[in-house]
Amino acid sequence: MALEYLTIIGLCLSIVCLCATIIILVFLKHLRSQRTFILKNLCFALLVAQITFLAGIDQTAERGICLGITVILHYFFLAVFMWMLCQGIDMLLTLYAPESLGKTTISVIMCIIGWMTPVLIVSVAAGLKYNDYGTAKYCWLSQHDGAIYAFVGPALTVVMVNTVVLIFSVVKFYKLKKYEPDCMAAKRSRAAVKSGLVMVPVLGITWVFGLLAFDKSTVVFMYIFVILNASQGVGIFLTNIVLNEEVKDEYKRVRSRKTGDSSAEQDGELKCDWSGNTYITDDMLRDKIARVGN
Repeated sequence: MALEYLTIIGLCLSIVCLCATIIILVFLKHLRSQRTFILKNLCFALLVAQITFLAGIDQTAERGICLGITVILHYFFLAVFMWMLCQGIDMLLTLYAPESLGKTTISVIMCIIGWMTPVLIVSVAAGLKYNDYGTAKYCWLSQHDGAIYAFVGPALTVVMVNTVVLIFSVVKFYKLKKYEPDCMAAKRSRAAVKSGLVMVPVLGITWVFGLLAFDKSTVVFMYIFVILNASQGVGIFLTNIVLNEEVKDEYKRVRSRKTGDSSAEQDGELKCDWSGNTYITDDMLRDKIARVGN
């Protein structure tokens, strides 16, 4: 009973944080960028997955309903990992190949990876392992006949790829550290790295315990999985909203518009202070990023 209450409270808190993140990113129009586009899609996928998990993970009485819930959970949890992969790709493009592709082209590619790849995986897995979608205890993939690997395989691949991406990104960003950039492009790079440092371990560790919990039905593993699962929404909100420099700058700009103070609108957006009295624009910063490490 305590585990059930903890699941409800934890997931409700995570859902509220995810909703708040999406609303803030949608209404603060100045924050619109490729990174926030990816983040909004990731949050939406995780939001739907957690609502479905909360409402239907134990709805095993009706086979058809349980099958549908399992398909939805499989698809949206896979989509979360695919959008996390998009975060890694975006980090590489930001730090290693800025302005290499048009925004529209990148957005289309990201949507194909984030939303269409899970469709392909779930369609093949459901076609081959139809009877393993849903178990006697939970509306989730069976671990006995290999159906679970249709989730574990792609998820583990994304975690490993993003771990490598994070290592390269941190190394690249460390080379830029001496410049101490304060402009918007630099803040977006920092925000992307920080978000990745939170998302990769949280999602990876969460589903390690998730697999152990569903497989062994061990109470300890169930408690750890529930706590980590609930922490995903909270972690995203804290990292990408509360502690995010872009959001803070946009909040200052919104306040400055109301008070008539124009200095805050220019701060952090038009100029960068690299060292001494040298100032450069965001475009110049991107060129600098492209050259660092060469």
